Amino acid sequence: EAKPKKIGLLEVRNNNFRLRSVPLKTVRPFKMAQVCLRDHKHLDPADPKVADKISAVLAVKVSN
Repeated sequence: EAKPKKIGLLEVRNNNFRLRSVPLKTVRPFKMAQVCLRDHKHLDPADPKVADKISAVLAVKVSN
């Protein structure tokens, strides 16, 4: 029998980050991609709504 599968969830907030291990309940194929937020010039870290704007960028990436 194979080992239980897990994914790593990277959480980033300001200058802090942590990687959480999340066990998969079912194993399905999935796609992975990298997103460099620095390439999105309209994202300003000082903007109080930057988290919402990042979510919008990622939602577009996921839906494509």
